[in-house]
Parts: sequence; C-alpha cells; structure tokens
Amino acid sequence: MFRSHWLVLHCLVWALIALIGRADYPVASHRHLADPAAMVHEGRVYVYCSNDDDSPLDGGYDMKSLVCMSSSDLKNWTDHGEVIRVPGAANWATHTWAPAAIERDGMFYLYFANNGSNIGVAVSDSPTGPFVDPLGRPLVTAQTPGVLPADSIWVFDPAVFIDDDGQAYLYFGGNGEDNVRIIRLNEDMVSVQGEAIKVTAPAFFEAAWMHERDGTYYLSYSTQPSAGIRIDYMTAATPTGPFTYAGIVAAQPPANNNNNHAAEFQLHGAWYHVYHNRFSAIEAGLAPTYRRNIAVEELTHRADGSIEPITYTRDGVVQVGRLNPYRRVEAETFGQQSGVAVERCAEGGMNLTELDTGDWVRLRGVDFGAGGTIEFQARVASAAAGGEISLHLDDRTTAAIGTVEVAATGGDQTWTTITAPVASTSGVHDLYLRFSGHSEAFFNLNWWRFTPRQAPVVLSQPRDLQVAPGQRAEFWVQSDASAADVTFQWIHDGVVLEGATAAFLHLDAVTRNHAGMYRVEMSNEAGVIRSDSAELTVVAGVAGKLVNLAVRAPLDNGATLIPGFVLSESTPPGPE
Repeated sequence: MFRSHWLVLHCLVWALIALIGRADYPVASHRHLADPAAMVHEGRVYVYCSNDDDSPLDGGYDMKSLVCMSSSDLKNWTDHGEVIRVPGAANWATHTWAPAAIERDGMFYLYFANNGSNIGVAVSDSPTGPFVDPLGRPLVTAQTPGVLPADSIWVFDPAVFIDDDGQAYLYFGGNGEDNVRIIRLNEDMVSVQGEAIKVTAPAFFEAAWMHERDGTYYLSYSTQPSAGIRIDYMTAATPTGPFTYAGIVAAQPPANNNNNHAAEFQLHGAWYHVYHNRFSAIEAGLAPTYRRNIAVEELTHRADGSIEPITYTRDGVVQVGRLNPYRRVEAETFGQQSGVAVERCAEGGMNLTELDTGDWVRLRGVDFGAGGTIEFQARVASAAAGGEISLHLDDRTTAAIGTVEVAATGGDQTWTTITAPVASTSGVHDLYLRFSGHSEAFFNLNWWRFTPRQAPVVLSQPRDLQVAPGQRAEFWVQSDASAADVTFQWIHDGVVLEGATAAFLHLDAVTRNHAGMYRVEMSNEAGVIRSDSAELTVVAGVAGKLVNLAVRAPLDNGATLIPGFVLSESTPPGPE
C-alpha cells in the first residue's frame, strides 16, 4: 500500500499499454481492485481485494470494503461483490486495506488492515461471506508484543499461512527492511500466541506473502521505490526462518508505476502469481493512482527450488478448465465485458444490472459437448419491455445462434425465467452474450444456462408377437418426449428395413418370411440408443383376436395394435 504518487511520462504509459495489448487482461475490468490475496478452496481460487472504487479519484486510499472474485479455470471469474464493509461489520475500523483469507475446520477467516495502524479479523461460514468481526477490536496493533520497536512500522498487509503441522502464522508489516513481523495464531485463528518475530528483508517495503513448496518456505514482498518496487523473495526451511534472500519474483508490472502487491497460489497442480496494475484506469483515461485492477501470470519454480522471474504476457494464463453451459451459470461470471455493472440480487448472490444496447460479456472456453443444444434459459428482471439477449460464438459480431426477448417482469428485482430455442451447438467455443435495450428498458440478469439436446430414451419396448399368416402385426416403441428431432430405423434380423422410420412398424399380410427378431434404433445429434429385440412368430391356428390387457376385452380382426395390446393365445398355436 505504497502512498506516493509517481509522475510518469504519458507516452511511456501508452507505449506499455500497446505492448501488452487488451486480450482478456486484466481480470475484472468492470471494477477497480487492488492488493490481491489468494485462497484456494475446493478447486476454486478466491481472490480478496481492496476496493478502489471506494476511493476518490483525486487522492487517498479510502477503501472501506473488500471484494471477492473467484475462478476455477482462471479465465472466467465470478464477482461475489463486497464480502465485508466497515464500520458496519467491524465498528472499530475505519478502513479495509490489503486482505488475506484462509479456511480452517469449515470456517473462513479474513484478515485486513485498518489503514496502516492495526490488523483486524472477520469470520464467515462461506468463502464469499458475509464476514463479521468476532472480537470487537483489532487482532494486532503496534502494542502487540514483539511488534515494536521499529522505525515507523506500518501494521498492515497481513498474510496468513497454516503449516502442515496445523500451526497458523500471520505475516505483516511495512516501511523498512527491519519491519517484517511474524506472529503465531492460536487454533481459533482469532487470537495470537507469544511475541511477534522480527525478520529483516533487503529493501522491504510492504506486501509480505508466504507460500510453501516441497519443504521450502517462500516469503515474498514488495521492495522500496529505490529498489524498483519489485516483488522479491527470501527462502527458509521453516515458516519463521532464518530467511535467506533468494532473488526476484517479478519486476514492476507494465502500466503500474506505483505501489506493487502480489500473492502466489497453487491451483490444479500449477503455481500462479496474482498482482495489480493500473491498466484499466489508464485505458479509460482516469487518474490511475487510486484505480487499480488485478491480473494473473504463471509462476515457475526451477528444479533447484528457485523462482524463475515472471514474464508478463498479453493474455494472462492458459485456461485450466472448461465452462459447463448446462449448469446454472451466474451472470456475474465472465472473462471479459463491456459496459456491465453488478449489484446485490434479491434472490441471493449478485446480478448484472442496467443492461442496455452495446453491453456484452464474454465467456471463455465454453464446452457444449458433442450432443448439441436445444434451448437457452435466462433469469431476468425488468421494469419495462424492450430488452434482448443475443448469443454469439467466438466473436460478438458473428450471426446469433439464438435471441431471447426480455419483457416487463414487474420490477428490477422481480425475477422470471425466459427461454428461447437456439441453433444446435457442439464443441468448445467462446460465448458472447450481447445485450440491447433503451433507457426505459434497462434490465437485469441473474443467471443463464443452455438445455442440451438429449439422446433418446426408450420408455416402452417392443413386445414379442405371435401372428397367423395373412394377419397384420405391429411393433411399437415409445421414446422420451424431451428428446428432440428423434429419427427411427427398424431392423429385422440385422437387416435395415428401408422406409421403416417411424415409432411403429406395420407388417401387413404376414408370411413366414416376416418371422424373426425386430428392434429399432433411435437417434438424434446427442446419441443413438437401441431398443430391446422383440420376436415375431408366425403360427397357424391363432384365433385372430387382440386382447386389451387392461380390461381383457377382445378386438376385431384387423384392428390396430397399440401399446398395451397383444395377441390372444386363446387358441393353442402351432408352428406353420
């Protein structure tokens, strides 16, 4: 949380922007977020950030809330909104800077700096909050044993870490290379034990962070302005040292030119580096000092355990999973956007709000599978009619695969689910949702999903028949009505019957050549299914009556055989 404002040549800033390009960099371009702290839980990374949108543009870090973003694939991020705001959730605090979070025994603990004065903790049973203060006071202050003496120490920028033996530690401090502090946390995670441990870090300024890999403990931090505001690191064989300076994790990011803050995390077996810069504000023509944004790069540990310095990229990291469009997808989940905003939803969570013409979101790596799609569903709310959502693959200018109109629902938080047919889509694509409307027809979107084209399901199987020569026989199969565009093909003793492409098979004037095994194959784009085989026996001496099994009533000769009817065996049959 470096407090100075560096003057940078305007042309240099824009040269850096041209170098890194737009791509899907940075994460969460609809918000200004800073000081990222990563926590991985159940296959998702949750990144907790200072909320720069609380601060005035003309100066000051006046953040009073923390925002959480999460992702399982590192391309599509879900905005969980503010997870804590002060003074409401902690009446003693005036600010929330530079958080850190961790899970223990099913509870989540969020540590935050109350400006540079002290550190608080808040607790929730969910990684997305809401978090509340259990103490009614700071957890760590300058008066905590071991914190002083120091040369104008900043008691802020907490990082929390639990070692394999269960011992938890809090790392914090700032404003001088002798000002790193480590203190043990009790098992309750809301109280400390013993005195803080003093650590000296060359050119230390702020943003201490701890991660462990293969028995080596990495303490990274932001260096002083005179050292280039890099992220450097030290290593040790224990969480508390002694530490040895080991090198550079990352240089000052492009389009930053002010304070630096980063965290390292492991997801799906790979390591990553999340940091902030000021790309979004510069691109938007805003004063960038107090409007930051977050981004992610890959982190590589060499064979000897050292860290290979980060190379900043245009497009961030490789997507590490696919998005399933057949499950409910929160509208506030996307990889890129233009013009959208989020708000609290009356149905829980967040929703996109005030969507109108020109707004759009992009979902990366959406896997439609092999079976195709049949329908799009969306949960919407609008005070007036006139809104529309169109769906596009791979580029927002391509022809729409479907469009759904948004009618008035009765209010901005009065929700209804709307549906529309879509062109069958398969494979992996980027998906764009484009929005249109007008000033009287802004609308909100809570969630969406596609309905897959289902493979057929056999609900009733064809039955064995015994028929006298010259009589009519009929096989019938019933498929699931939810399976669209089903085609049928009847097969007799392994031979395809030309023209037999209905749910029923009529055989008029049966002869011995018709005897044998019959089955039907049902198929659509989602798959193929085969019915059970039914045997047709051609026999002499059959009474020629059909019996309804439900009422045991006979039918006249030549009547149509329908499901539930079979031939009577009232006259003992014999092979012809």
